[in-house]
Amino acid sequence: MSFRTTGILAVLLAVLLGAYYFAEVRGGRKDADEAGRLFTAKPEDVEALELHAGGADIRLQRQDGGWRIEQPVQARGDGAAIGALAASLLGARAERTLEELPKSLADYGLDNPELVVRFRARGDSQWRRLEFGGKNPTGAWAYARVDEKPQVILVPDALRGELRKTALDLRDKSVMDVEAERVTRLVVRRGAQEPLELRRGAQWEIAGPVKVRADEWRVSGLVRRLATAKAKAFAAEPAADLKPYGLDRPAVRLELWEKDAASPKVLALAEPKDKPNLLYGRNEATMTVVELDKALMTDVPKDAWEIRDKSLFRYATRDVKRLRLAWGGTAVAVEREGEAKWKVAEPAAGAADESRVRDLLFKLTALRADGVAAEQAGTLDRYGLDRPELTITVTGADGKALGTLLVGKQERDERYVQIQGEPAVYTVPSKDLQDLPRAPDDFREKKPEKKA
Repeated sequence: MSFRTTGILAVLLAVLLGAYYFAEVRGGRKDADEAGRLFTAKPEDVEALELHAGGADIRLQRQDGGWRIEQPVQARGDGAAIGALAASLLGARAERTLEELPKSLADYGLDNPELVVRFRARGDSQWRRLEFGGKNPTGAWAYARVDEKPQVILVPDALRGELRKTALDLRDKSVMDVEAERVTRLVVRRGAQEPLELRRGAQWEIAGPVKVRADEWRVSGLVRRLATAKAKAFAAEPAADLKPYGLDRPAVRLELWEKDAASPKVLALAEPKDKPNLLYGRNEATMTVVELDKALMTDVPKDAWEIRDKSLFRYATRDVKRLRLAWGGTAVAVEREGEAKWKVAEPAAGAADESRVRDLLFKLTALRADGVAAEQAGTLDRYGLDRPELTITVTGADGKALGTLLVGKQERDERYVQIQGEPAVYTVPSKDLQDLPRAPDDFREKKPEKKA
């Protein structure tokens, strides 16, 4: 190779290295994810969005860290839905650009675009724009144009579906402005019926019309569903007349009191006769009537019994130290040794059948009352509870009773029972108690028989 050829190659190499330096080093290497995207802005930088389709216009504006719909209604936007819309728009890429400039935009359906999406990001002086025309012959791609540039590009037609949204799609459909964790009182009002009042202390309790423990799981779930209820549609905003929706005399009014609040937030519900799967609802702080899923009404208790705690024993099995059953002058007791081992303590010491003890403890926690014989027992002999046929006592590690159940007489297929220390007398199905182990031998460990 001649010195002249070597010199030419050296010059070419220097030119290439210089080009690489200015393009990649000094100019900055482009992010691989950013390369090929239609727009370089980031979703979190978008400050305004507009959608125009079929004569319907939607205008969205970021405000105070959230989003608001400015048109066609004035309403709070759904941050997650609008965020997903912005991410789809700014993540969009062109499959390819048509080589020839279009002679007529009408050939691609871009003279009157089916969908136009505009946005402004932080620092933009002008709107950025994406227009959608018709589909290409395969149907998988759509003709599109960016920022009214003359070039026609192909984008996935699925992108059109991701961006074509209604105001309802993008609207915050929350009905109540309530935080479930802050609700300390719930009042259910049904017409002339006495209100059902629930209060939260260490646990949820029914405060009226009776004062008893409430079903913690049921009340917490109801409060959470009311706080997070979403409208399926907006029937009227504002409603000039509530009567057509039955909300002039709602079937149910639900008062949710948040901690330290001076007044409740109220949700009124009515059941339309012509829409069996829906409810009409209104947050009484507004005149907006919404459509809700009918299932919400099934969660609202019809009376105190429905949401009352019907469990007869309320303990965690791991906390039990001793279990004692007494009847007719006879008693049998078992005690825990260590974490899992059990022994018979009465009437004579011995090893216990541990699986039998565990099964009984779980069965007792599953016992449920199926009715209330009396909220105040009065004379116990009426129920056979002055001299219980069976007494079951569960004791904790500290020696304090975790619960004592008194079992009285039987009427038909029911037994009267009472939780010691509580005034109410309940009924339970007799079958739920009839196979409880009672004889001491029922608890003793059975040693395997020796083979002959």
